[in-house]
Amino acid sequence: MVRTDDLGAVPLRAQMARNAGVDWAAVDDVIFGCAKQAGEDNSKVARMSLLLAGLPVEVPW
Repeated sequence: MVRTDDLGAVPLRAQMARNAGVDWAAVDDVIFGCAKQAGEDNSKVARMSLLLAGLPVEVPW
């Protein structure tokens, strides 16, 4: 089983790899939706995904 925040980090990491010249600290917002939040899914999915992907901690969610 894959946690939602780990799964959310996958496309973020891919985007960062494809666009290495981007200043990722300048990202204004990261938005993810979670329709059924329970157990481990009951967290700030966008925040955890962006941190797991390696985006700077300064990026808001």
